[in-house]
Amino acid sequence: RARTMSVTVGDVELNPRDVAAISRGVGPESLTLTIRAFPFGRGWFGAVRKRRCGTRHRDVELRFKSERELELERDRLTRLCMPNGATWSDAEKKKRLLVLVNPAAGKGNDVSAYERDVAPVLECAFDRARIDVVVTTRRGEAQERVASMDLQNTAAVVCVGGDGTIAEVFNGLMSRGGAAEKFPIGMIPAGSGNAIAKSLAHAGGEPCDRASAALAVARGHIAPLDRAEVSGQRVGSLLITRTRSGRKITSPAAAGLGPTAGSSAGNGDAAATAA
Repeated sequence: RARTMSVTVGDVELNPRDVAAISRGVGPESLTLTIRAFPFGRGWFGAVRKRRCGTRHRDVELRFKSERELELERDRLTRLCMPNGATWSDAEKKKRLLVLVNPAAGKGNDVSAYERDVAPVLECAFDRARIDVVVTTRRGEAQERVASMDLQNTAAVVCVGGDGTIAEVFNGLMSRGGAAEKFPIGMIPAGSGNAIAKSLAHAGGEPCDRASAALAVARGHIAPLDRAEVSGQRVGSLLITRTRSGRKITSPAAAGLGPTAGSSAGNGDAAATAA
C-alpha cells in the first residue's frame, strides 16, 4: 500500500491510494503528466463517504519545461503513490485483460454496474481495445473460459460477480496447474455476500465497493495468498480468518491483485486481486 496519506501534486494534495494512473501526454503534450485519482465521495455537510464511484474522478495536469524534470517527477509520484513503487509494466499493458461479468450475481445489474463503476477505472491501466468483456450465460462458463484462455497474452482475469464466480475462475486456473496457479485474479464485489472481496478489502483497510476493487486492479497490487490441498485433491479457499486478537488462523489459496498488504503467503504459490 502507499506509504503516506498525502502527496503533493502540483498545487494540490492527493491521497496516494486514490491514484489510478500517472500518464504522459503525446505529441505537442509530450511534456505533460496527468494524474487521475478516484477519491471518496462526500455526503451531507461535507462528510466523507467511505466508498468510491467510477464516474467520479479528479485529474491533475502538470506541465514541464524539460524531459529531465518530467522524468524526475514521474518517478517521485510513482514511488509515493503506487504499490511497491510500481504499477503494470509496459509489457503487461500490451496484453489482454479478461473481464468475466456474471449477470445473475447479486441483484442482477452487474453489466450496468461494470460500465458505471469498473470500466472507467480499469481503462486507466489498460486501453479499452485490450479489455475483453465476457458476459456469462450459464453456470460453469467462467471456469471453462479460464481453463482454456491464452495465459501468455493475458495480464489478468477480473471477476465481476460473487463468491461463486470467483470460485469458478480459481478452479479453472487450478485445473491447469503450473504457472496458472499464480495467475492474477481481480475480484469486483457484485454478488449477494461477497465474502472473499470483503475479507481482502478489510485486510487492506479499504471499503468493499466496485470502484475501489477496480482501483486495486488498475494499480496492479499483487497480494499472494496460500493454497490448501486436502487428501491429495486440490481444494481452493480464498478467505482469511482471524481471531479477535487479530491472529490469522487460516489462509488458504489464491493469486491476485489487491490491497491485502500484511497477509502471509505460506507456500506462496497463488495470487489474488481484490477490493
